[in-house]
Amino acid sequence: MLVDNKFIYLSLPRCASTAFNYSCILNDVSLQTFNGEWEKSNLDIDFNSIDKSKIMDYIYHGHESITDLQNKFGNEYPVIAVKRQRHERFFSLYKHVLFDLQRTGFHRIYDVFSNMTLDELFFFTKDDLTSKKKRWEVICDLLIDLKILDERIDISVTSKFKKSEEEFFKKSTKAYAVNMIDILITPVSYWTNNNQNIIWFDFNEMDKFEDWVSEVLKKPFKLHSVNSSKHMECKIVLNDEFKEKYDSIYDYYDFPKLKKSLI
Repeated sequence: MLVDNKFIYLSLPRCASTAFNYSCILNDVSLQTFNGEWEKSNLDIDFNSIDKSKIMDYIYHGHESITDLQNKFGNEYPVIAVKRQRHERFFSLYKHVLFDLQRTGFHRIYDVFSNMTLDELFFFTKDDLTSKKKRWEVICDLLIDLKILDERIDISVTSKFKKSEEEFFKKSTKAYAVNMIDILITPVSYWTNNNQNIIWFDFNEMDKFEDWVSEVLKKPFKLHSVNSSKHMECKIVLNDEFKEKYDSIYDYYDFPKLKKSLI
C-alpha cells in the first residue's frame, strides 16, 4: 500500500501487516492500495469504538505484490517490509488460517486442517506453487478429494474485492476458505518478487520499524498489536522435521539464484 504518498508498505502475511494497517487508520494516515476498495470500505468503520480482539471481523485488508503496487504508484517511492524467520512465519500463518476458518464458520474445513499431520499439511509440491492459478487448482482438488467441495472454484472470484459482494464471497461459496489456504501456501517471493531494493525490518526489532515510519511521516507512529492466533491448537509442531519439510518445498523460492554463473 502507498502510505501518506511517502512510501510503499509491502504487506506480508504474519509480519505485522494487520497491525500496521490498523495503526495507520487509528493515526489518520492516508493509505492507498492496488485494490482500491479496501481503504474506501475502512473509512465507513469507527475503529476507535471496536474492541481490538474483534478487528478481524471489521477491517478490510489484504496482501498485494510489489509488482502490482509499483505498476500503479510508480517506482520512485521507497518500499519497506517486515521480515520474519521463515519457518516461524509459516507456522504462525497456519495457526492464523485455522483461526480465520473457525471465525468465519468454515467448521468442516477447520476440523480437517487443524487435525492434519505434517505430510497432510504439505499436500503440495514445489511445482504446484508457481502461479496463483496452480495453487487454487491443487487446493480445490484437495478439498474435492476430502468431499468438502463438489467442483473447482473459478479463481476469477478473487480478481477484485467489492464490498457489495462480500457476504456472497464469504458465506455463499467456499472461495474465502480457498483464498485463506492459498495465502498460507503462497511463497513470500510472490509478493516481493525478490526485489533487491526493499528496505527490510526484522520482526523482532519493530521499534526500528516504528522509528523509520515516524521519521518519514514526521509524527510519532506506534504499532497497535492485534490479531493473535497463538491459542489455536493443532497437531503440527515447529520442530526439525517441520523445517526439513518446509525447506524441501520452499528453498527454491526463498533462496533464488539471482546471479547467473559463468560456465
